[in-house]
Amino acid sequence: MRNCIDEGVLQTWFDGELTANEAANITAHLHECARCAEGARTLEAENLILSEGLLGRVCRNDSD
Repeated sequence: MRNCIDEGVLQTWFDGELTANEAANITAHLHECARCAEGARTLEAENLILSEGLLGRVCRNDSD
């Protein structure tokens, strides 16, 4: 599909840093474009892994 979303914009979307209109456009595109939807799922999984790793690190430091 034309006008596919790059990873940086997807990350900004996940972070909630887009305007409401921009976020709506990204959401609509993800519903229409399998390639971008797959990219969003991959990025979401990577974000989860990073968040869990950071959370584990913070929890270990709190118990020291």
